[in-house]
Amino acid sequence: MQKNETTAIINNSNIFDINDVLYDFRANFLNEIACREWVLKRLHPAGAYCPACGVAVPEKSLQRFWMSERVKCCHCEKFFTALTGTFLSGCQLDYREVILLAVLLSPDMTDKTIAEILDMSAANVRIWRNKFEALGKLKNG
Repeated sequence: MQKNETTAIINNSNIFDINDVLYDFRANFLNEIACREWVLKRLHPAGAYCPACGVAVPEKSLQRFWMSERVKCCHCEKFFTALTGTFLSGCQLDYREVILLAVLLSPDMTDKTIAEILDMSAANVRIWRNKFEALGKLKNG
């Protein structure tokens, strides 16, 4: 079986950048479910696959996967979530914060101001700004 690339940094079709978020940003993005769906659709446009072995997530586990709950691969028996193997893996931000961070990282907003709004350090904001800028460059070639 051919392994599917589910890592956002490797597969350009799975990348979203600041411009993508700004384009789609609406009032409903203040809703956790809408944010989760938006992010996961971009991270996994081809569907749900195990990041370790590339096997499709079985029907019985799909709801758990799309809810960002832990899933066990029926093939390799590794545990993972929808964020495993993506640039958001281990980020400790909820989906609303990811969207808000991407919106706030517009060139007009300082890292200090964003840090105050999101209650995080300016150093963390700089790290995320660098990640999103790298993703934008990767996406645009």
